[in-house]
Order: sequence, then C-alpha cells, then structure tokens
Amino acid sequence: MAKTIILTGKIQEFLSYNTLLADVQRNLMNNYFASKYGHAPGTELFTYDASHSYEVFGMGRLNATSHIVSRGTGLVLIDEPQSLDEGDYIMIGHDNGNKDTWTTNNLPAGYTGVERLEREWKVDKTNDIGDIRIAVDTSGLPARPAGYDNYILFIDDDGDLGNGGTNAVVLDQRFGTYVRKSNISLNDGNVFFIGVGRNISVQDGNWNDPATWLLNVPSADEDVTVSHNVTLTANTQVGGLIINSASGVLNVGSYNFDITVGTIDTVAGGNINPGTGTVIYSADAAQCIESLIYNNLTVRGNGTKTLCGDIVVTGDLTIFESVTTLDADAANNYSITLNGDWQSNGTFNAQNGKVLFDGTAAQEINRNTGDNEIFYDLEIGTNSQIITDHNIQVRDTLLMNGGNFILTSGKSTYHRRGCYQQGDTC
Repeated sequence: MAKTIILTGKIQEFLSYNTLLADVQRNLMNNYFASKYGHAPGTELFTYDASHSYEVFGMGRLNATSHIVSRGTGLVLIDEPQSLDEGDYIMIGHDNGNKDTWTTNNLPAGYTGVERLEREWKVDKTNDIGDIRIAVDTSGLPARPAGYDNYILFIDDDGDLGNGGTNAVVLDQRFGTYVRKSNISLNDGNVFFIGVGRNISVQDGNWNDPATWLLNVPSADEDVTVSHNVTLTANTQVGGLIINSASGVLNVGSYNFDITVGTIDTVAGGNINPGTGTVIYSADAAQCIESLIYNNLTVRGNGTKTLCGDIVVTGDLTIFESVTTLDADAANNYSITLNGDWQSNGTFNAQNGKVLFDGTAAQEINRNTGDNEIFYDLEIGTNSQIITDHNIQVRDTLLMNGGNFILTSGKSTYHRRGCYQQGDTC
C-alpha cells in the first residue's frame, strides 16, 4: 500500500539526477547546501561559510570513488587533481563580490598595470589532493580594458594582500571560452581572485629573461610596460610599448624592435636607447610614430603611419611597402631630421612639414615606385651630400646650408622657392 507523506514547511531547492549519487558526491552536495542555506552538513568540508558561502563546489574521493571535475554554478572550474587519495577533498566558495567591473581597488602591493574583480574565492582542503588545473569562463567576465591582454589568477596565502604573500599565475591556456592553467598549487586558507593586466617589467634585465617581467617574457602582439632598464638580446616583436618612468629605458642594441599593433608611448621621462638597431612600425592599420631619436626607422604594413612629434633618425629611414604611407600630420606639420639614407617604396605625405638631411657623409634619396619624391620644405645640412635616383619635388622651400645636391643622369629637382645658402632671402 502506498504511503502518503505530508510535508509542512518550505523546500529550499530541488535537484533531479539521472544517476545515483556516490557518497563522495553526496558529501560535496551537502556542503554546497549547508553553506548556501546556513545549516550543518553531516561531514563538514568547508569551514569558511561566514565569509565565502556562495556557490561552494569541490572535488574529492571516498569509498574508492572520485569526483574530479567541478564547477558548480560559478565562473571557476577545477579538475586534474594530481594526488587524490581516499578521504581527500578540496572545497571552494566565494564572497559574492562584484564580478561585472574591473577595478584597481585592493590590489596586491607592487602590482601596476593590473585590474581585478572584487570577488574573491577561498579554499578549504581536507588532506592534500596535489596540484590542480583551474579554468575561468571568460564569457561571464566583463570586457578587458584596452591593452590588458592577460588573464591572471592571483593567489594569496591568507587574504591579506599587503603582506607579500601573493602569487600571480597567467592563465595562458585556451579552451573554448575558458582560460586555464595546469599544475596550480592551492593550500588550505588560500584566497584567489581574477585579474587582467599588461605585462610590466619588475627589475632591470634582459628582455628575454622571465625574471625581468611580471607575467613572463612578452609574446608578439602583447602590450607591455617598461619601468626599468631593459635590454634586447634578439630581434623582438611586441604589440605596443609604454615606457612610464625616468628609470624606464629600452636598449635596442643592434636588434630589430617591431611594434606590430600599437605604438611606443614614452611617459614621465621614459626613453629608448636606439643603439645601432632598427625600430619597425608594422601594423596593418594606422600607427602613431612616437617623437624619439631612432637609429634606423622602418614603417611598413597597410595604413597610415603618422608622426606624433618631431623625430630624429641617425641612421636610415625606410617606407617599406607600396601600401605604406608616412604622414607628417596635417594638424602639426612635424619635422624629420635624417642622418642616413631615405628609402621610399610607398608614400610620404609631407603636409607642411620639413625634412632636414643632416648627415656627415653621402646620403641617398631612393624611390622604387613613381616619378617624384615629394617634400614640402627640404633642407640640406652643412656637411651633407645628397644623391638621388629619382626626381625630387619641393612644394615650398629648398634650403641649402652649404651641402651638395647630386642628381643622377636625367633627374631634376623642382621647387617653388629656393635658398641655396644659409641667410638667403626666399
């Protein structure tokens, strides 16, 4: 005969399964409900309910049965325990902090170029399950600030971010919408939170030395910040570069330094030591050419490369491709001082700016396409000797300060006004 049971009360939550739960899974579920609704479970596995009772989840092993993949209803998934033995558990819950906005509040000491979620997760371990893999579903995160290319897991030993016990782990593995990292060690009482950041230098050193960087050696197309004395030891590509202090210097040496996405931005006295190397702006998009002293400067790729200030090139300047345009900026008419050769395979928009050839040896103006290389104001320095293989058109003033202008056979120079030696009236 069927038995009728009448319940007087409220059902907090109802779950339906298509399989019988193992004892280990019952323990995990009981602790999830206990934390959520404030009652004592049969087997206590999570003791941080007072501060981190939200969306508690975990892994464990009991009676020879393991539960080794866990996410619950939150952003974080854990799996791949490396040493899961009988009676071992890990439980994690969060404090319900804001997860919809990145903030610079309450960052660990010494971290700049980083933003974080307010939400924090806390770890309770029973015995030791070994290292685990942690994954974060980025579809549930806010959009990253521009240039903040890295997802970071910050793990603190006790939740006190001011005592130096924080470790930053870059989640550099991708799987669908997840970013993740294997072989992460969590201890009982650890607190972790999710951040995004630029890769920044943390000490003087070589570019390719992981110890120089907060988040390992920068990858190509990554935006980075240099606050120290950093030296290239090989040809290097990077998305964009900020040098943000008087102690921040990039030593190019004899190598190529290629900006593939953004630009170089020098702030508060930061600078580049160009050495004998080449700085390349190569994005297939518009780029700002920072006002700096370069050795060799090459612009390439689709899009217009616009001067963002006067520049000095002590070596050669190259407009590398036919699709590349170098622009002096119509609003400001910036100038170029060049001590080496001018090689143009693309377009130079001089606007109303000046180009000064100021070398101490012969300088060449070479052009691979078109009939004329067009300047607005063209000035030849005292000791310069200019040799060109194309017609030169000067739209306003040609100023000769005692140097020589040598046209190869059949080539000529056109200009509206001329000053053939310093002091002439134009």
